[in-house]
Amino acid sequence: MKKAFYYIYEVLKIVIMAISFILKIIYFILKKVANNFVCAGEALLKGEIYNFIKHLFYVFRFFFIIWLISMSLYIYKMALVGEYTPYKYSHYYGFQTKNKEFTTSFIVNGTGEEKALDKQKKLQELEQKFNEFKQKNPQYKDLKLYVINPELEVKLWKFWTWAFYEPSITDKYPYLDVKNN
Repeated sequence: MKKAFYYIYEVLKIVIMAISFILKIIYFILKKVANNFVCAGEALLKGEIYNFIKHLFYVFRFFFIIWLISMSLYIYKMALVGEYTPYKYSHYYGFQTKNKEFTTSFIVNGTGEEKALDKQKKLQELEQKFNEFKQKNPQYKDLKLYVINPELEVKLWKFWTWAFYEPSITDKYPYLDVKNN
């Protein structure tokens, strides 16, 4: 137990040191930007146009770099999530009951809103098929439907798969590991 607390302490110490380092860098950059603002103002008051433009250039360069970094992160986020990519893609969804009394699957095509509407429509059709199956076979009225896609299994420590989590499906249909059944 003491070892676990020691490791937690060490990790927290490293995190705090990293945050402190990042804050020092931010402080240094902001201090430099503020200094260039002040120097640009002083140069303008003295009538030194060249120095005014030079200091203003440093300030705009800082904001341009921040803008460039944010746009890069935004584009990366769009590619990671995959909702706004220009490429159309298909995604397979498989469903079954525990003992395979009822199995079905469907494929969703498209991107963004088009994909969401298609998935919603196909989920409604799935519910309708499953209810019809239970009505035709009264002995299976207590069956529960499971999703069998391994990428929809929620494993929070696998942050690189967060783009695949779909709460609309995993909340309604629990994951069933078909390899172990």
